Amino acid sequence: MIGDTLGNVFVGAGTAVAGALLVTTLPVSLSFTAVVTAGFGISVGLTYLTEGIKFDFDNDKKDESMKDMVKAGFTDGLETVAGWFK
Repeated sequence: MIGDTLGNVFVGAGTAVAGALLVTTLPVSLSFTAVVTAGFGISVGLTYLTEGIKFDFDNDKKDESMKDMVKAGFTDGLETVAGWFK
């Protein structure tokens, strides 16, 4: 459960940061509303990429999204660290 939560937090933060960085490339002359709208659209698009597009990343004959792979990585890492303290 903690791995899922951390995966969601990091993927969400990553899409927000990527959206913000892409918005900084917009011309300064654009209005605040246009910049916010563009940032929202970019963030939604990146979220679609991380959650909506699925591939078989680990060759197990099941398609996973990038978000699923991040969450699985966090879960595996936490299980490894927890194993050190047994």
